[in-house]
Amino acid sequence: MEQMTSADIRDYKKAMRDVCKRERKMMSPVLKNELDESVFERFVRNYEYRSNDLILAYVSTDIEVDTKRIIAKALSDGKTVAVPLCHPETREMDFYVIHSDDDLRTGHYGIREPDPFRCEKAVISGKALCIVPGLCFDRRGYRLGYGGGYYDRFLSTHKVTRVGICYSYFMVNELIYGKYDVRMDKVITNYPIERNECVE
Repeated sequence: MEQMTSADIRDYKKAMRDVCKRERKMMSPVLKNELDESVFERFVRNYEYRSNDLILAYVSTDIEVDTKRIIAKALSDGKTVAVPLCHPETREMDFYVIHSDDDLRTGHYGIREPDPFRCEKAVISGKALCIVPGLCFDRRGYRLGYGGGYYDRFLSTHKVTRVGICYSYFMVNELIYGKYDVRMDKVITNYPIERNECVE
């Protein structure tokens, strides 16, 4: 197969994002809640969750796998929870420790993020689990993100356990990826997917 250029990969990803966003918006609230509950149950039973005391979690939007119940569970389990604060000028992000929803504010892109005047920046050393968002994942652990590059930059410079969460409807056999795309250690879905070393 002819090697794809960077421009080809960008066009491919944009088309894939449009499809995934459209299909996610079409999901019924009842179905989404059922899938979210299934992902939640599988996630909190997972070894990576049970063995890490620091959970780096994004605050989900309406079309994403729900992380709010994961955050609440982690806090009730006595884990340290930190969520990202994005810096659009550099396309980088920092994680801040939160204790409740009161520590969040509406920030860039309309996403809930930590209030840096209320929260302390997380010290990311030792064991930490990072829940990584994605519109789509493949069976090898590569993901289709939202195009900002925030997580790929963060994951390339921090040694953390990388776990994607995804609805099984948005799992594919193979994604085309670029040289800066970071592979997940594991992807947890609402349904067991066999014959894969990354997906659970």
